[in-house]
Amino acid sequence: MQRDSIDARRNQCLSEMSALTEKRVETRGLIGADRQMQHATAVDRPLSPEQLAWSILRSTGVLHSYIANEQVELNKAGELGPDATEQQKQAREKQVLRGAMDKLQGYIDIFSNLYASGVGQTSDDFFASPDQALYVANGGAVFSWSGPNGSNIASQLLQMNDPQSVATKLYEGLLSRTPTALEQQFIVEQYATAGDHRQSVIQELVWSILAGAEYRLYP
Repeated sequence: MQRDSIDARRNQCLSEMSALTEKRVETRGLIGADRQMQHATAVDRPLSPEQLAWSILRSTGVLHSYIANEQVELNKAGELGPDATEQQKQAREKQVLRGAMDKLQGYIDIFSNLYASGVGQTSDDFFASPDQALYVANGGAVFSWSGPNGSNIASQLLQMNDPQSVATKLYEGLLSRTPTALEQQFIVEQYATAGDHRQSVIQELVWSILAGAEYRLYP
């Protein structure tokens, strides 16, 4: 009789523990979903091929440069007068942006072809391929964009002398986070041996982040 009572009590405890575990898992899921909805936390999601391309073009200042050039070209054809309405100004801004984007569309198409699909993947799957790696490493475009030009991030880094400040600016500017202690140490070491090749080191650092998996993922 006593043995039956002990077994019954043990079974009851096991049942209650199982129910508590299920409740805890359910509660965790609800809290996580709520935090994501409030943008307090989020899961990593890959940028689409088009988003990745435009993000790189914007981060490196290429898009800004094309917009500035397009503005100059349109002004040559005819500037807006001082009495231009707000509607006319907005229409001109859209025209400038559209013209710049059209001229960059060839690069967007390349990213779309490389990143949009692969064997066994749908168009929204995150995957890596040798063709992607070869283009980013050897294609030349991404690396050339990573160098100092105008007021882009590489140009800003080139004007900075403190390697720790460089690390902070680099990671906040491209990854929207502060660098870890190990990442800061790496950049300090790179600067210590850069000598007259600091511009090349900065270009390599910018390129390495743009080519990394973390840059393609966003929370």
